[in-house]
Amino acid sequence: MRLLILGGSQFLGRAIAAHACAAGHDVTCAARGLAGPVAAGARLIRIDRDVADGLAPLTSETFDAVVDVSRYPGQVRRAVAALKRPGVHWTLVSTISVYADNRIPGQRADTAPLREPVAVEIEHSTDAIYGAAKVACEQAVGADAFICRAGLIAGPEDPTGRFAIGRRGSRAAARCWRRDRPKTPSSSSTCATSRNGSCMPQRFASPASMTGSDQCARAAHSWRNAQRR
Repeated sequence: MRLLILGGSQFLGRAIAAHACAAGHDVTCAARGLAGPVAAGARLIRIDRDVADGLAPLTSETFDAVVDVSRYPGQVRRAVAALKRPGVHWTLVSTISVYADNRIPGQRADTAPLREPVAVEIEHSTDAIYGAAKVACEQAVGADAFICRAGLIAGPEDPTGRFAIGRRGSRAAARCWRRDRPKTPSSSSTCATSRNGSCMPQRFASPASMTGSDQCARAAHSWRNAQRR
């Protein structure tokens, strides 16, 4: 499969690229290339998603599937306009923060109410509007895309510095999330590691996957795996 990852030079995007390369796919990462190197075996095409013609280097390329990890609605809209074509499967890594109320048990990803999206003129995202911005991103990719709504993603190369990945840091994070996690309908925790979660967008990058899904893991399991690596 010829796979395009919009991003791919840090954290989750690089983990997805590494997993896809290991699975034998032909992987292209499209990014500015400033955050770091792409995964071994992947090809880098330099783009700038914040300018009108920033995706021009990709327009002559052909891909079977696209994975986008952006949180910025403007970037996602430009990517869809420039690159989404019939027969190309599209996956967006979103977030469970899109839900309007995650305290009600028994909700389903396909029917649970979402937040109102940010206004169309808002191109970027901040922590204060993160969930609403991701709703706008989901709307931009359309109903024929696979939307992977992740919980908290942590792991090696996490640029936020939220947790130290190691024996002490992973145990502390697991305790934190057991105590303070929101009550999500799909799992007992909203915590997953970048390495465990990296296979999910790539696994669903097929024409059979045209829906939404929550991708969360149990805290103890995920953080135990992070300790081992």
